[in-house]
Amino acid sequence: MASPDPPTRGQLIGPVTTAGAAVAALAAGSYVAGWRLGWIELLVVAGACLIALLLAIPFVIGRSRLRVERRLSSDRIEVGEHVDVGLHVINEGRTHARRVDLDELIGERVEVVPVPSLPPGAAHEHDYRLQPTRRSRLHVGPAVVTRSDPLGLLRRRVAQSDATTCWVYPRTRVLAPCRWDSRRTSRGQHRTRRRSVMWRSTRSGRT
Repeated sequence: MASPDPPTRGQLIGPVTTAGAAVAALAAGSYVAGWRLGWIELLVVAGACLIALLLAIPFVIGRSRLRVERRLSSDRIEVGEHVDVGLHVINEGRTHARRVDLDELIGERVEVVPVPSLPPGAAHEHDYRLQPTRRSRLHVGPAVVTRSDPLGLLRRRVAQSDATTCWVYPRTRVLAPCRWDSRRTSRGQHRTRRRSVMWRSTRSGRT
């Protein structure tokens, strides 16, 4: 079965946090119960939850000015070989970009890339290495920035780059020519046939 296409740059990933949903539900329930029962305490709880949600909004709104470029040493390798990946992160905004952790999605795992605070126009480089163990079409990326408030009520994850495809092929080996037994043809002549055997040492799979 083919793997799903990865998110593209600018696409939102992931829902609101469960904590944020719980606070919103608590606010609604407390307000309804407080209004029907006439309990001021429940109305205060509802107001506090609403204020917490409102204060969380500025932490997740706005557009990230980070641009992420990715380079692979090779996009076609054999099982057991490695590929070097380089990330180039640049701040295209007019103000300082705060420190963030980029989540580089690699197949089913995540490579966390810490990016320090960058002044306007500054760049940051990060290199890592991949060594796939199975034949696959490996999606490297996208690089995702997660923005959240201090209480973790709201979360916004945005892909900052497109994914890059790396094709992983089975390892092949060329063996030395082997001689077959001589066989007599219909004309009474002897012929020797040679062949080169290419052995595929890996089985197909997904990463």
